[in-house]
Amino acid sequence: MKNAESLPIKKRFIILNEYHGKFTSLEQELEFTELLDLAQSENVTVIGLERCQTEVWDQIEGKFMKFRDLAKLGYTGFMDRFNLDEFAASGAQHDLVQWLNKHDTSFRAAGLVLGEHVDHDALQFA
Repeated sequence: MKNAESLPIKKRFIILNEYHGKFTSLEQELEFTELLDLAQSENVTVIGLERCQTEVWDQIEGKFMKFRDLAKLGYTGFMDRFNLDEFAASGAQHDLVQWLNKHDTSFRAAGLVLGEHVDHDALQFA
């Protein structure tokens, strides 16, 4: 990399954040293929971050809610926090928990998340 001597970095990561959509439409674009080639040649870890499909995502993002706090809530906590009925709260919590588990695992494998793993599946579902 260009500044490797003046700015030594032990690991580099590229996060493909799919919040606005998947990257499949870019697979044939020169810039995207060059980025992936560079990542491979420079031993850069590429991590896909799928969009979270929970119906309360806009509120989570808009109010800067912490995942650690939300992960501790049972479905009744989702009912109260997001003003949802029991069915909707359980679904919203389930979707968030599945997303957290998947990305917690991939971020830990890449060395981006340290500390104790939280077993989100142990939360109370309706």
